[in-house]
Amino acid sequence: MELCGVVQALEKIAPTKLAEEWDNVGLLLEPKPSELIRGVFITNDLTEPVLSEALSLNNIGLILSYHPPIFQSFKKLTQGSAKERILLKCAQSGIAVYSPHTALDSMEGGINDWLLAGVGEGVVSSIGARKMGSRAGNVVNCEGVEQGHLEELCKSYPLVELRSEGEICCSDSDLVNILPLLKKLSPSNILVNSSTKVEVVPSGGRLVQLSQSLSVAQVIDKVKTYLHLPHLRVAMPTIDRPINSVATCAGSGGSVLQGVQADLYLTGEMSHHQVLEATAQGTAVVLCEHSNTERGYLKEVYRRRVAESLPGVEVVCSETDMDPLKIV
Repeated sequence: MELCGVVQALEKIAPTKLAEEWDNVGLLLEPKPSELIRGVFITNDLTEPVLSEALSLNNIGLILSYHPPIFQSFKKLTQGSAKERILLKCAQSGIAVYSPHTALDSMEGGINDWLLAGVGEGVVSSIGARKMGSRAGNVVNCEGVEQGHLEELCKSYPLVELRSEGEICCSDSDLVNILPLLKKLSPSNILVNSSTKVEVVPSGGRLVQLSQSLSVAQVIDKVKTYLHLPHLRVAMPTIDRPINSVATCAGSGGSVLQGVQADLYLTGEMSHHQVLEATAQGTAVVLCEHSNTERGYLKEVYRRRVAESLPGVEVVCSETDMDPLKIV
């Protein structure tokens, strides 16, 4: 499958519009636009040992790195830092890099829903929501343009959708690029109709009102079993009470969970003062270390969804990738 088709499939699994505004998601490195992808490699973090593992598999054409390896801007690309070396080696090896990150957190059935499922059943709601004003789509009537030309155009621009004969749908950014091309093919017959919609999308965090009360000890046992962890970090409030509600945010959940009324917070990491604030309001805190709250979903759920969406493409998860922190 060509890279553009892989990107389209990944976008359908976790639409990048669901990502937080500060995030950097989607296709981050594109060495060869028309590259034929035979193998996809999934990892939580793209480190140098993880990249060596991917390169040893020979057929990998795309690395799916949950955490974006390109986040802050680069002023140069040299051998001076691990991140720069990783990107240069990927480009030299013709390997594309894609990151879903917070789009995978926010989506229904995503990482946060998966993480919460390990605690118990109950009524689940999203912690916060965002209103997004966006184009419902630019519908472009391409009368006079041969269907073959439109199909080729959609291959070059993965998010451009061929809706029917002589009609495509695209975003504002893609419209800027493809409109001059269309007008060259049919100068007087290109008509664009646009509309705007306001869409409410969930934020990453989740809150569950449990159908059955648990003790903190029971929650700890459940989380250890679910995440296959021998140890957790736990902070207890002064008053020990039954756990009827749990708020969760995979990764670093301090800012998302702050102020949320729940009997227990479940996340990867929080700062010292965020933990103190939580326990002062009577909330227990369970910390699993950052990527331990994410990696299981990538291996158990995301890999399967990606494989089902990419017939004929081998999809593997890294065995080298692991959280850098260990409790000893």
